[in-house]
Amino acid sequence: MGDAELVIEAHEVTFTATDEVAFQLKENYTSSPNVTCTPMGEQHSDVNIFIAKVEIGGVPPGGRKAIVTIRASAVWTGTVFLQAVKAG
Repeated sequence: MGDAELVIEAHEVTFTATDEVAFQLKENYTSSPNVTCTPMGEQHSDVNIFIAKVEIGGVPPGGRKAIVTIRASAVWTGTVFLQAVKAG
């Protein structure tokens, strides 16, 4: 609750035989949002998924889009549920 701007995005991000995916969020940001990720389905028992980096300045360069780099502890194929939240 509050009177500040609130942005929430949810996406499914696909990994295909890789251990890293860079994903550009859809909304504009002036600073990095809080981002969480969770592997979906039952194909994730032997892999850890984590956010490696969140940076502002997507396409075009100098833009206000956030690029989220998601990594897996091993080469993996599956889907990750990503949620980004920015308040204020």
